[in-house]
Amino acid sequence: MPIVKFIVKWGIILGVLVAIGFAAFFAYYYQDIPDIKSLEIVSDKQVVRVNFSNDERITTFGDLYNDQVKFYELPQNLVNAVLATEDRKFFNHFGIDIVAIIRASYVNHKAGRIVQGASTITQQLAKLLFLKPEKTFKRKIQEVILAFKLEKRFTKEQIFTAYLNHAYFGSGNYGVLAAAKFYFHKEVAKLDLHESAMLAGLLKAPSKLSPKNSQDSSESRTNAVLSKMIDAGFLNEKNLSELNSDISYQTTRSQSLYFADFVNGQFADFITKKDNEKKIISVTTTLNQKVQNILEDVANQFVDANEKKLNAAQISVIIMDKNGAVLGMTGGKDYQKSQYNRAMFAKRQAGSAFKTFVYLTAFEKGYKPEDVFEDKKINIGAWLPDNYDGKYFGKTTLKNAFANSLNSISIQLAQKIDRKDIAKIANKLGITSAINKNDLTIALGTTELTLYELTSAYTSIANEGRPIIPYVISDIKDENGDLLYTRESSGFKSVLSDDSKKYIKEVLRAVVENGTGKKANVAPDIFGKTGTSQNFHDAWFIGFNDNYVIGVWIGNDDNSATNKITGGSLPAELFAEIIKKL
Repeated sequence: MPIVKFIVKWGIILGVLVAIGFAAFFAYYYQDIPDIKSLEIVSDKQVVRVNFSNDERITTFGDLYNDQVKFYELPQNLVNAVLATEDRKFFNHFGIDIVAIIRASYVNHKAGRIVQGASTITQQLAKLLFLKPEKTFKRKIQEVILAFKLEKRFTKEQIFTAYLNHAYFGSGNYGVLAAAKFYFHKEVAKLDLHESAMLAGLLKAPSKLSPKNSQDSSESRTNAVLSKMIDAGFLNEKNLSELNSDISYQTTRSQSLYFADFVNGQFADFITKKDNEKKIISVTTTLNQKVQNILEDVANQFVDANEKKLNAAQISVIIMDKNGAVLGMTGGKDYQKSQYNRAMFAKRQAGSAFKTFVYLTAFEKGYKPEDVFEDKKINIGAWLPDNYDGKYFGKTTLKNAFANSLNSISIQLAQKIDRKDIAKIANKLGITSAINKNDLTIALGTTELTLYELTSAYTSIANEGRPIIPYVISDIKDENGDLLYTRESSGFKSVLSDDSKKYIKEVLRAVVENGTGKKANVAPDIFGKTGTSQNFHDAWFIGFNDNYVIGVWIGNDDNSATNKITGGSLPAELFAEIIKKL
C-alpha cells in the first residue's frame, strides 16, 4: 500500500537522520575528550621523595596516584561513609546512575534551583582529572562519556581509590593520605569511624566544612554522614558507640612544606642530566624532624598568642647548625594559606642586624670594644640620622654602642673605615646580595637581604669566623638506593683575626645581656643582634648558642610598616622560646 511504503520510506529516512544527528552530537562532544591513558601515564612521571635527615618522609612530589593509598589500605568505615554520601550504587552502576539523575532532576525542578546532584564517583573522578570546573552542558556530556571510558578501562576499586587520592579535603589537602595526616596525624588505615565520617563529609564543601575553618560545621556534617550511613545500611545505632565524642583535630600549619618546596626546586642542580631522568628520586635533607617539630609547635603557639600584635605580619625562621645545615625552617605563619617562602626569597632591609659587619670590620682595623666614641647628633648633608628613641648617650664605649644599637656611632665607624671593607667582610661571611659600598646608610642596614643569607653569615661568625656554605641536601639516591650525590664538607679557614672573633662575641653577648636583645637572654651562652628597619617595616633577631644559630624575621608582605614591632620585641621573644626547647 502507498501509505505503508510512505511511512516505511520516511521512517528509514528519519531514522538515518536521527542516527546521523546522534553521531554528529557525540562526535562534537567527543572531539576534544581527554585520553584517559593519562591516568596511567601519571605512573611514568618522576617521583621525588623529600625526607627528613632520619629518612622519614616529609612529602612526595610527582606521582601522586602511585604514591598514595591503595584500596586495601582504606578502612571499611571510610569506604562506607563515602559510598553513603557520594554514590550508594557505585559498585553496581556502569558509570552513571539513571535513577539518581531522574530523582535529582525532579527535586531541582520542584525547588526551582539546583539543590541535589546526581554525579557518580566515576563522574567526579572524570571531572577532577580531565575537565575544567566550568558548569556547561558540553562539560556534563563529556563527563558522562569519560565516566563510561573509565568504567570500561579500570576496576571499581581503582576508580574509587583514584577518586580519594585526588579529591580535595580542605585546608590545602589533596588526597586522603594528606588529609588523614593533616587533621589527625594518622595513617589512613588507622582512621576510626568518626574520623572516616568527617573526611567523607568534607567532600561536599571542603573549605567550608574543614574543622580548621569551622569545627561546628564540620561536626554537624559528620553527624549527617553518620545518619546517611545508617540509612544506607552500613551502620546501626549500636555502631555509634564506637564514636570518639572527644575527637581531637590536630591540624597543622604544615611549615615543613616550605622547606620541601625549596628542596624540590634545588635537587636537580646536584645531579647529572642523565640521573635527572630517573623515575624515583629520594632526597635526604638536613631537616631534623625533632627540631622542626619543636619549631612548628613554638611558632604556632607564638602566632596564636600574639595574633593582635602581629596583625597581618608574617614570620619566618631558620635554624642552622654551625656547619650550615638547615635543621628547621618556616617560611610564613601558615603554609596552607600562603606558600611563599619568606625565609628563602624575601629580601628586606637588615636594619641594625647589619651593624655586626660594620663592627667586625672596625675590629679588623684595630678598634676594640672599650674604645670610646661620642654618641651625638650628626648631620650628613640633608640626612639627620638619629637613634631609635631620640636619646643620645654622649661618651660611650663601642661595646655599649653596639649593645644599644646606637646609630650615630655606627655611622661614625663607617666614616672612619673603608666601606668597601665592610662589604668585603660581609661577603666573606656569606652575604651574597648586592651591597651599596658608596652609601653611608650601609651602616644602618639599608642593604636588602634574605633571612637565609643573613643567618648563614651569622653562622660563619658562630663557627669561629670560618665561612660556611649553607645547605639543605645531604644525599640523593635513585629507586635502587644507588647514591647520585652526597655532600662533602667545605672546610674553609677563618677569615677573621683572633681578636675580632673574641670582640664580636663580646659585643653580641652584651646585646642580650643588657642591650636591645634582653628578651633573648635565656642562657649565659646566648649571643645575638636585633634589627629594625626604618619605620618598623622589618624586625629581626639573629642569634646563636653553642649548638644552634637561629634567624627570625617579622614583617608585612607588602612591605608596609608593622604594628611597631622591633627586633628586640617579638623576634627576640620567639628566638628565646625556640632555643629554650631545643
